[in-house]
Amino acid sequence: MIRFLLLTVFLMYGPLTAANCNCNRNLCVQDPSAREAFQKLRSDLRQLHYPPRLIQLTSRLNPRCASCLDKIKREFKVHVVTHSGTAKIRGWSPPVERFYRRQLKNNKIKSMYIYLNGGRRCQCCQTPKYQDWHDYDEDLMINRNGPVIVFESRANVGGDRPNDLGDNFTGHYSPRKKPYPAPQTFVRPKSPRVYHALCSRCQQ
Repeated sequence: MIRFLLLTVFLMYGPLTAANCNCNRNLCVQDPSAREAFQKLRSDLRQLHYPPRLIQLTSRLNPRCASCLDKIKREFKVHVVTHSGTAKIRGWSPPVERFYRRQLKNNKIKSMYIYLNGGRRCQCCQTPKYQDWHDYDEDLMINRNGPVIVFESRANVGGDRPNDLGDNFTGHYSPRKKPYPAPQTFVRPKSPRVYHALCSRCQQ
């Protein structure tokens, strides 16, 4: 009931804009800081070479405020549920998605979810918590209409495979935030000189 009331108030009055938001501006939706944080999030993900189809999930991060967007970890996850109900979560990469697509197609797993921010909506000034939204899945602990791609049947993975998973993928996925250190040149130290003295008695 509380979840329904909170969501009703939010839908009736809409998100608080910068003009009528009484919170810190970083918590206000539609504030210029929120737009800047949103663009930075997308830019960071592009620099990490995530494919566009995953970056598009950021548009489902509603509501948006700088406080939430700045804290989002710049990493997509693959959440797999087995037939026994066991959950496995791994960082996204083309080989990981290819593997679990095959697993789902061959009925080896029950479902697969690819998401950002744990598959949850943001919480901003006077907006419901992610678990109070109507689309919250208590078993998976995600918002189904949030930044999530859902694969729950063999039909979901049928048809054409995304280009970023095939051999014709021209991008380069690299989730590493820090660049690899530049190669260094090491000079091999000179071997110490060893002097040998002959013993005249030893030679007899």
